[in-house]
Amino acid sequence: MTGEGISSPGRARGPVRRQGGEGAGGAGGGGARAGGRIAAVLGPTNTGKTHHAIERMIAHRSGIIGLPLRLLAREVYERLCEKRGRGAVALVTGEERIVPAGARYWACTVEAMPADIGADYLAIDEIQLCADPERGHVFTDRLLHARGRLETEFLGAATMRGAIADLVPEARFHEAERLSELSYTGARKISRMPGRAAIVGFSVENLYAVAELIRRQKGGAAVVTGALSPRTRNAQVAMYQSGEVDYLVATDAIGMGLNLDIDHVAFSALAKFDGRRMRALLPHEIGQIAGRAGRHTRPGTFGVTGEAAPLDPALAAAVEEHRFAPIRKLQWRSRALRFASPEALIASLEAAPENPRLERGREADDLQALRHLSAMPEMRDRVAGPGDVRRLWDVCRIPDFRGISPGEHAALLARIFTFLQEEGRVPDDWLARQVRRIDRTEGDIDILSRRLAFIRTWTYVAQRKGWVDDENHWRGETRNVEDRLSDALHGALTKRFVDRRTSVLMRRLKQKEGLVARVSESGEVSVEDQHVGRLEGFRFIEDKAAGPQAAKTLRQASHDALKPEFSLRADRFYNAPDTEIDFTDQGGLMWGEHAVGKLVKGPEALKPGVVAFVDEEAGPEVAEKVQRRLQHFIDRRIAALFEPLLAMQRDEALTGLARGFAFRLVEALGILPREEVAGEVKELDQDMRALLRKHGVRFGQYTIFFPLLLKPAPTRLRLVLWALANDLAEFPESPPPGLVTIPVNPGAPEGWDVMSGYRAAGSRAIRIDMLERLADMLREQDSRKGFEATPDMLSITGLTLEQFADLMQGLGYRAERGERPKVKKAPEDAEKAVETSSGENEAPAESEAGGGTQGKAGEEAAAEAAGEAAPFGGKEAGPEEGAGESTGNDAAGKEAEAEKQAETGAETGEESGQDSGEATAKAAGEEPEIEVFYTFTWRARRPHARRARGDGESGPRTDARPQGKGGKRRKPGAKRERGEMKPKVYKAGPEAGKREKKIDPDNPFAAALMALKEKK
Repeated sequence: MTGEGISSPGRARGPVRRQGGEGAGGAGGGGARAGGRIAAVLGPTNTGKTHHAIERMIAHRSGIIGLPLRLLAREVYERLCEKRGRGAVALVTGEERIVPAGARYWACTVEAMPADIGADYLAIDEIQLCADPERGHVFTDRLLHARGRLETEFLGAATMRGAIADLVPEARFHEAERLSELSYTGARKISRMPGRAAIVGFSVENLYAVAELIRRQKGGAAVVTGALSPRTRNAQVAMYQSGEVDYLVATDAIGMGLNLDIDHVAFSALAKFDGRRMRALLPHEIGQIAGRAGRHTRPGTFGVTGEAAPLDPALAAAVEEHRFAPIRKLQWRSRALRFASPEALIASLEAAPENPRLERGREADDLQALRHLSAMPEMRDRVAGPGDVRRLWDVCRIPDFRGISPGEHAALLARIFTFLQEEGRVPDDWLARQVRRIDRTEGDIDILSRRLAFIRTWTYVAQRKGWVDDENHWRGETRNVEDRLSDALHGALTKRFVDRRTSVLMRRLKQKEGLVARVSESGEVSVEDQHVGRLEGFRFIEDKAAGPQAAKTLRQASHDALKPEFSLRADRFYNAPDTEIDFTDQGGLMWGEHAVGKLVKGPEALKPGVVAFVDEEAGPEVAEKVQRRLQHFIDRRIAALFEPLLAMQRDEALTGLARGFAFRLVEALGILPREEVAGEVKELDQDMRALLRKHGVRFGQYTIFFPLLLKPAPTRLRLVLWALANDLAEFPESPPPGLVTIPVNPGAPEGWDVMSGYRAAGSRAIRIDMLERLADMLREQDSRKGFEATPDMLSITGLTLEQFADLMQGLGYRAERGERPKVKKAPEDAEKAVETSSGENEAPAESEAGGGTQGKAGEEAAAEAAGEAAPFGGKEAGPEEGAGESTGNDAAGKEAEAEKQAETGAETGEESGQDSGEATAKAAGEEPEIEVFYTFTWRARRPHARRARGDGESGPRTDARPQGKGGKRRKPGAKRERGEMKPKVYKAGPEAGKREKKIDPDNPFAAALMALKEKK
């Protein structure tokens, strides 16, 4: 073993003890000739026994080694090829045969070892399998009969020392010391499993469950079972050995000489199915598997996990010290077979051993298949002589790879035997159909594993000499199918049990390598070409599909890789124009479509603070730069949208009461209901008001406000600032722009309607600038005697008559509902009305601007009497274009048109009133059409309410101008329109608008005053 804990073997002396009177010939050579050395190299795992055997083999001119697993045979084959070249090395297993013409070194499974090559060196690995109930008789046969011409070595556990000494007394023994320490660590959860660990189970369901759990928590695991093809197994092991995954989930196949870099072995179960029943693992089996931990001089540990109970302390100590009970019985089956008949063959296979160290093994699969075939009537007729019996036995030795049932396996063997007996071979077309049915790579792990098991049957058949016409073709064909299925199975195992993203990142982090991150235009982040999440602004959002442990790895790897990206993004953000940044109705701050911060309450309503959304891992410099940019943005946005308000705040010309009132406006963000400041307004003289008007303040009858701040952008920002200042948990949204009235929101916080630029009246709220325009129209009406809604009133509010009545009641008016016959227009009048209407519509902006607009002097006078009510002119699209009529309500428009038609038709019959409508209907022979109307009168307020208004009036002031249709002046001598109140007479001059006082008859100047009045 070239110095790896094993001394050089000595020369074996004495004859070889044989069983059953058979000749000395055996696998690999013609028996032990005189002078051939026989040695037993025994010891625990990790002693370098297999390495020693390879070195001894290549020291001879030829050699052969028998190994317990196809996987291990492939591994040794590759190592021999590295040392001697592929032309000198052969591989022979049940399903694979690679034999170059100049082959001198052979790696084989124990069952497939050729018996006639006469190799100088022969070795049998894992010789303790002589005690295995299923395969032990094969290993025992090799122990008793297989010899090299110059040297023979048996490699295995020290528990075989006594049995070998009894059966092969000429053997020399060499103890192999373990190269590293092995210790028991008890139970551990999967989540706390250290890296470079193997979790061992004994059922496919258990293995898959453990592998799935590791994938979620650790990133993935390689899966190795004895049923895997060498190609799949090698691909899985390569993932583990390369560090792509840190965990290996395997059956006890890893205990059979597979050399892997394992630091810890954890048993997820301590019982297995041995082909007949479930049984507990034997101590030496636990030691064999646990010993795979700790390669070379690196110490190893073992323990339990999952549902496996902790090991008994005495058992754990025995495993640590490699102390196990010696093997006393070896499984044996006679090799002196008689082929006279099937019955004779069965009898020879059931022969009992003579040596007490040996016992007849459990009935193997081949013997069981022989019994099934011999019992078939059609088979008894076909088997006529020793040649047929020998052929039948060869067929029965086909392993049951499929594992469906003994009956199914026997039926397949009968079919193959029939072909061989009748045609001398398996037909190509029949074999092609069998292979073609299997050659499909779609499906899940179970389906692919089943197909691999099926193809192994045909691979085995193709390897038998003389069973098919073109052996090389079918060996290559079945091998190709197996390779394709193996690759598909490896892919399916990897896809299900390996999170490549997490495993790659964990490996790079462990190796402390620099990670490279890429961010797409949409913000998707990939690290080392693995998608890990997305970058939203300056916050990394990891992939939600990752489990808790995987998410931790993603965050660590991503933040390390994204540090340069955070700095570059912060620079771009700092230099970005304000047009790329915006705020939301909930106070969020957006950069494009990504949230980068939020507004917070500041020392003043117009001075909010900001909080930046920046990951801590981005660093304090990035966070500070982002926060500074956000503060600049919101400060500039407030300065732009509230410029009139801020200019008034900075105006040093405002002093005294005017400055105090300006402070109130700033606190209220530019909108103050008049009733809240009635006393302060009354104290402001005209000079003070003029100073405030210079900054855009409008003194309305109901509200004092900045018309420019009613536009949608300032309104939206005002609501956010107001919500911040009042510590609202949820910010109310601003109303849609351009609406004159909106439904009252009962769930909105108090003051929301005012901050939105509306005043609640009834079930709806009306925009404050339009309310002041409506107030202009209402002042022209006689609110004591009553008046009806004009089409202009309905038009500017965009309401139906019923909705308008509700609005008026909300403003303090009484609405009395009435019905009357509707007067229809005559055809001639209708034509004139159309012409008049078309003429009036030629300049709608001018007529609308004029209707309801007082002159400059009139505005000042009205402001003194009833609060300034300066209207807007122009188009009625919203405060951003000036206050105007809303044309978005079809019902309101139709109602207004109907009112106009009714008013036009009423001019010719106003004096006749209701009788005229009825007479018209009777003349036409129709029932009169009834229309609904409302009469509005002012609802007198209580004295304290009048005082609150500050004007001393019990109702709205009225104007002295005579009115016509739509509030326009009527020409002298023209008829009053239907429903139009009789005009009052007002005096011009300073006394205009003042109420005349009655003359006191007791006044001594009463007669003179009466005379003067009569002259007027």
